[in-house]
Amino acid sequence: MSLKLDPGTVPRRQRSSICKCFLYSVAIMTIFLFGLGAMTILSSLRDNFIYPHKWMYQNATLEDIKDRSSIVRPLVDRTQTFDIAATVWIREPTSQLENEIEGKETLIPAEVPLFSDIIFRKLSLKDKWASNQVNLRIPTKVFKSRKLSNFDLRATFALIPNSPSLLEYAVSYSTWIPSSIPVPPKRPSEFPLGSSPKQASLENEIIDAYAINVPLISFFPINNRCGAPNGTEESINPVDIDDEDWLMDENTTFSSEKHIPKYKSKGDRWIWDYFEVEVKDGELAEEHPYIISRSHIRVADFTEILNRKAFVGAHKKLRGSSCGQDISDIKASWKKCNRGSYYERGNWETQVKLGIPDESLGKNRTEWAYAPHLSAVSDSAGPWDLIPVPTNHHDCLTNSDPDNIPNVGQDFMDVTWKISYAGRTPPKLLLGNALSSDVYKHQINMTGTEYKKALQQSGTELRHAVHGHWHHEGSHPRRSAALKVTSRFLSFICTLLDILYWYTLMNTVGISIPGALLVSLANCFKYVLMIFDHEKATLVNVLWFAFFNTLWNLPVPVLMLKVALGGSLDRWNGWVPTITVSPPSHRERSSRRTDSRTSWKLMALVYLSFAGLYYFLNPDQIELIPSKGYPNPDPVDRKLVLLLKPFTGSPVVRTGQIFQLLLNYRSSHFAGMYKIRAYLTVATAIMGLGLHMPSTSPFRDGYTLENLLDFVWAAALAWQAATLAGVSQGNDSDDPENE
Repeated sequence: MSLKLDPGTVPRRQRSSICKCFLYSVAIMTIFLFGLGAMTILSSLRDNFIYPHKWMYQNATLEDIKDRSSIVRPLVDRTQTFDIAATVWIREPTSQLENEIEGKETLIPAEVPLFSDIIFRKLSLKDKWASNQVNLRIPTKVFKSRKLSNFDLRATFALIPNSPSLLEYAVSYSTWIPSSIPVPPKRPSEFPLGSSPKQASLENEIIDAYAINVPLISFFPINNRCGAPNGTEESINPVDIDDEDWLMDENTTFSSEKHIPKYKSKGDRWIWDYFEVEVKDGELAEEHPYIISRSHIRVADFTEILNRKAFVGAHKKLRGSSCGQDISDIKASWKKCNRGSYYERGNWETQVKLGIPDESLGKNRTEWAYAPHLSAVSDSAGPWDLIPVPTNHHDCLTNSDPDNIPNVGQDFMDVTWKISYAGRTPPKLLLGNALSSDVYKHQINMTGTEYKKALQQSGTELRHAVHGHWHHEGSHPRRSAALKVTSRFLSFICTLLDILYWYTLMNTVGISIPGALLVSLANCFKYVLMIFDHEKATLVNVLWFAFFNTLWNLPVPVLMLKVALGGSLDRWNGWVPTITVSPPSHRERSSRRTDSRTSWKLMALVYLSFAGLYYFLNPDQIELIPSKGYPNPDPVDRKLVLLLKPFTGSPVVRTGQIFQLLLNYRSSHFAGMYKIRAYLTVATAIMGLGLHMPSTSPFRDGYTLENLLDFVWAAALAWQAATLAGVSQGNDSDDPENE
């Protein structure tokens, strides 16, 4: 027996290219550094969102701090209860707004209080969903002035700590508005209204210093009630005005073509306490004053101990630049006291010096406190919360339409003012501010149909849920908002999965060719019709819809069509793109034979049944669970898309879907999409059904027969995905069965 000691020639490992190793190293290092930088940025953004003013934190508890004068503590902590006082002011009818606004910068309009009392008692920073109503009787004489301002009717809110409180030890205070700048009052001397006048006190001064102002008038475009002047066309509908209507000046001119409004920059406007001071000409025919009958107020649930040195630096900077003091060419005035957002100024608007009795020292020791941060939601009112003022600001000497002239004989208006309160942590407050903008207010169309107003009101109530305000007790708006957002997110993921599935699909095994052709062609045709059948089929809209559909809606049907036809992209001579059609493999031919067992006569009958259903009954309009709160939808002309929809839309798509379901059943394999996509589809359908759970909300979409058909299809897909084996998506050219 001989031993084989010679192992033979051992293949030597090939030398790696130094250049390739260097490139790999650089790529790995670049990816690592990019990921590290991205994580650092995301971590910083997270900290700024959760702890927006962390640089000011003392990072110690109050008990651990020996020198209390080195920190600033909250004037109102989580154990302190407080009341909320509200006051409604109206400008004196004899007060000339044009002299006070356009004359002396510091002149304050003469006002009288209509209401002043406590509206919430024994609240805390953690309380939410507190609500109250106040009945107001508002005189209308002031609204007949030549010029109006949104602050001609305003509200002030003041937070009054209950005894005992740190406010009782106040020695002095400093606020972000210098004492040299006079501001309109926050509360009358007779508080509550009708009581004997109270003597001025330091506590009341401090309370009024951090109180807030909220306008109760808003202006919205309206149709010209008088009709257009002779020789001109009717004034344009506010719906057709550009998105920058809200910058419209108080002066307008008539053109021979249309009524063109003048504009001025937003920087020319006055901003008082976070709200713009808007002045409108009384003769303006396109805008009308509306009384805001709903207000949402918030208090920042913030009780961190702050470093006094950092606090004083921020407070001095804020105080020195407020109310136009940092602008050289204008005079500081209350009309320029822009309060800004919570992120910009946090809780350092007002600091209070305290004298706390200390028995060990035999005298008072000095401590410092910061006032609570109050704010109001800028877009607190939806269309249903806006009450038109019964006044007419123009003389209809010619072309008057008596039916459009309002009743201006009313001397008073009875308004129910709804107020709600919520304590919000800084992250929730910042999120609410991000979703609360004047953009939403200016999107309100008071000349629109009742259906559009209801849609806008419903959206407003859902958006206010982020602020912690519920318009109706038990309405669960955040549940509805969460279901809608999650459903749309899952639909977005499903679309991405569809694009990935059809793009990476290398064979048609398990794919119903007739079904894929029907679905892809029907969707392509639908999206093309949507582009040219838009209600404003201008060139810009056509190009925009074409761009959006090309990027998002068309990829899936186009990829389905490519796979169904057996086509693939190739390059001729290395750079010219070409489409090649590959012959079917053995497994693909077997799959097509199984698919051909479906009777075309039966499927034609299915298509005709769906077409008849959509043409005569329209499942979109058959509500199995009735809608609530919405008037009848606006009538739509039966344009091309509506005429062809019963024959080229859903009936064709559903017929194609049945083709695929039957092939999955016969082949005992699941294909046509990822299994996870089927599960997400049925989850989305269940969420849509969850929106119809009982609630006290006045709004609810109807659950239609179309929704039920979608649910049945999604459930069938999910069942097949759970019970059938999947089909390989890879290229089966190396499969022995194909030889």
